[in-house]
Formats: sequence, C-alpha cells, structure tokens
Amino acid sequence: MKYSFPYCEGTFDYLWKNPKLCRYVNDIYFSDNKIFHSARNSPLTKDHWDELYDISEKLNIPLNYIMNPSVYDPSIYFGEQKEHLASKIKLLKTVDVTIITFNNTMLMNDHLIKKALEPYEVKNSVNNMVINLEQVKELVEVVGLKSIFLGRDINRNMSEIKRIHSYTKDKGIKLHLLCNENCYPSCVYKVFCDDLICTASQKGDRTFNELNEYRSTVACDQSKFSLYQKLANNIIYPSQVKHYEDYIDVIKISGRLNPIDHISQVFEAYVNEDNTYLVDQMYNGLIIPQGYYDYTLNCKNKCASCSVCDKIAEEYEDEKNLV
Repeated sequence: MKYSFPYCEGTFDYLWKNPKLCRYVNDIYFSDNKIFHSARNSPLTKDHWDELYDISEKLNIPLNYIMNPSVYDPSIYFGEQKEHLASKIKLLKTVDVTIITFNNTMLMNDHLIKKALEPYEVKNSVNNMVINLEQVKELVEVVGLKSIFLGRDINRNMSEIKRIHSYTKDKGIKLHLLCNENCYPSCVYKVFCDDLICTASQKGDRTFNELNEYRSTVACDQSKFSLYQKLANNIIYPSQVKHYEDYIDVIKISGRLNPIDHISQVFEAYVNEDNTYLVDQMYNGLIIPQGYYDYTLNCKNKCASCSVCDKIAEEYEDEKNLV
C-alpha cells in the first residue's frame, strides 16, 4: 500500500534516514496560506520550503498541494478573479508541486480552471464526500478526474468500494481513502465544520484558534457521543489495510501540524500493520470497551449486515466495565 504523508518539520530527515520506508510514500501533502487559503493556519517559512524541495529533488517524492477554493470569496467564479486563480495555480509548478488536491468540484469543471490544472495530477478532497459509484462516474466522465478521493463514510463499506473499483480498474483511475481520522459516520456537522476551519484560517491565529475551539466544543466534543458512535467511527486500523490493497491505491494519513515523532509512528504502524500505537495514542481519551480491538482486527467491513458495535455498546453500557 502507498500512503499520502502529511508534511511537518523534520519529514525530510526522517525519510532520508529510513530509505526503506520511502517506497511506501506516494506523496507529501501540505498547504501554505500565503499562496492559497486552506483548512490549516500554516504559513510555511523558507526553511520549510527548502525541506520540501529536498523531499522532491533528493527523495524523488511528489509534492501534493492542498487547495480549498470552496471557501473563497464568490468573486472567484467570475472575470478577473477567476483568471487570477488560474494563473496562481499554474505557478505551483515552479515550486515542484505535481499533485493538487482541489475541493471545489464545480471549479474543477470550469473550462479555464480545468485548463490551469492540466499539468498536475488532480484529485478531489475527502471533504467532497464521494461515497458511491454514481458520484465517481460524474467526476470521471464529466469532470475528467483520474484520481478520486472517496469520502470518510465509505471506509468500511467494502461492497461499494468493490463496486467502484470494478468501474475504475481498467480506466487508470486511482482511488484514495483517509485512514486515521476519528469522525463519526454521517456527521450532521461535517460540511459546516469544514467551512468553519477553512474560513477561520483566513482570519489569523487568534480567530482561527477561537473558531476551532468553538467547532471542537459544539460539534466534536466526543465526550458527548454515545458508546455506539465512538465504536462505529471511520478509522481503518493498520491491521485492516490488507482488506483494501486490491481496491485502493493510496491511503492518506491525517495529521498536518503534528510533530514528526507522532506522524512517523502512525506511518510505521500502518506499514507494519500494527495497531498498538494507534490504539494507545489516537483516541484522545475515548472510552473503549475491553475486547473491542480484538474484534476489529478481524472486521470484515460488512457494517450493513453486522450489529457487533451495537451489541458491544449494550454490553458495556455500565462505565465500570470500560477501559
């Protein structure tokens, strides 16, 4: 399996010292608000850019730039502003970017923007929530994408993943999934949550931090989730990757802005198919029942015909039985 690796300071040194791991890296993804607003308040310094150049030139790993134009001013769709956006997209080639993750599917289908995106490998964003074959066909046959990022809610729906793969396998289409983000399936806050953190990133550190705290409190306070909601998340555990290898080309590891010590351990957990670090570190204090991890090691990804999460939630309803 190939992985999309989040850029953070120290990425080059880590991969340079571990050349055997480089073969598992499909790309290094990043954003820089000095160029385009993104979902992270993360302007890069010259040292960061130097490191990204080294990753591209010395390790020969593609750079993947994250764009979120869905939260730009509406003027972006017209006249001079749209032409300016197209010109800036073309300039990403000059900083070694070869892949663009672009979250605005409408602009992807605009003739001018589509032309500007032609030199790059372009994929939609996980936040576009592409979770069925019909959506994939639209992106391939109408928009013209050859790299499709499937939404979080499809992660354990292996029947639909196989259905999509049967359509894409002979068309040279890459399929992507996000593996380690602890979002609740069919979250009713998701669209607004993404818009909020993207918009906040345009306002500076203080506003970003305040709005991110609001988002976390109102929409993402997992202490308020039921046990079933906690169990039925979208995480793909490292030991489950083997179930996806025949159908998925690239798995994205979330974690931009986290330190390299953490990101490297998550990455190696997936490469080695070892759940230990993810279980210990990735739940942020969630209460998980004894025995649950043993079951998920053998999860057949057939949620539609499985009620195990419900049964475990009922069995461990009394918190004294939880760990």
